Formats: sequence, C-alpha cells, structure tokens
Amino acid sequence: MIITKKDVGIIMQEIYDSEIGIRIGWKAGGGMDYSISETSNDIWDNHDNTAEIIHTGETDIVKGLQILVLDILKQYPQSNFAVWLKEFYENDNGNVHPLFKKIVSPFKK
Repeated sequence: MIITKKDVGIIMQEIYDSEIGIRIGWKAGGGMDYSISETSNDIWDNHDNTAEIIHTGETDIVKGLQILVLDILKQYPQSNFAVWLKEFYENDNGNVHPLFKKIVSPFKK
C-alpha cells in the first residue's frame, strides 16, 4: 500500500469515523508512537494502560501512518475502516496494491 501526503487527513478521518481507538504521539527525534485499543481507558489512563505502545521510529508521518494502518488492518480486518481502505486503494480494474491485497483478501467482491 502506498500512502501519500494528500491521503493522511482522509485516512485519519476514516479511522476516527470507524471508532477504532488509537493514540498517536511523537518524540523529538524519536519518531511516531501509537497504541490501538478497544476502549479509550486502555490507551489514556496512565495507571491502567493495557494497550501496547508501538514505537515506529518513523519521523515521516506518511511512513508512520502506513505502519499504523497495516496494524489496524491486522487487528480489525472486518472493520468499516478496512472495507473503506480497500475501496480507496482499488483501481478501475479491481486490483489493489500487493501489500494491501495480502491483508484484505477476505474483502474480495
């Protein structure tokens, strides 16, 4: 899957609209971190944080978002977001990028 800078806002909005719980952060010089969880308590409560924090090391938001998106697709392959993303990256011939196709093959029409 190839995410471009112009796709970042669109993809972030679709993740939000799909009600997938994520938390994203950056460290100066350390790159993007994120957590994915079923509930907001798992990612926001400092005392009971049960969500794994993924340290991507990516300082490029596009590359960091690509890692996050692939992780969301692995954890929530039946989500509205996964279905939307397949359609977003599908071309006129019904083909999708090979990395994306491997993950979302259950969504073939």
